[in-house]
Amino acid sequence: MTVSLDEAIRAAVREVVREELLALRAVQRAAPPAPPPSATTDGYVSTAEAAQIADVRPATVRTWIRQGHLRGHRAGRLVRVRLDELRAYLARATNDREGVIDLDARARDILARPRGQATRRRK
Repeated sequence: MTVSLDEAIRAAVREVVREELLALRAVQRAAPPAPPPSATTDGYVSTAEAAQIADVRPATVRTWIRQGHLRGHRAGRLVRVRLDELRAYLARATNDREGVIDLDARARDILARPRGQATRRRK
């Protein structure tokens, strides 16, 4: 049984590729998973990633940017948020909650008043 030169080259290449793929798989299994590149390399995250961090929807993050509470940075058509700015905003928002009106308590107060009594707006 004779093997042509073309078949011998193909078999040799196939064997080398198989060995290299096995070695690559072993290296990939041993390495820890890489963190998302946006969160580590440049300190910027997408609005979706920022929403996950803040436990809100991406539309809420875009609203914060539009209202000026959070600064958005454009990368082409993508909007990114600096991770340190997001953390600072979340810390401020948590501290500011002391001044937030409890709507349930306010509704109970309004409903407990006799009808026809004027309501004063709180500042």
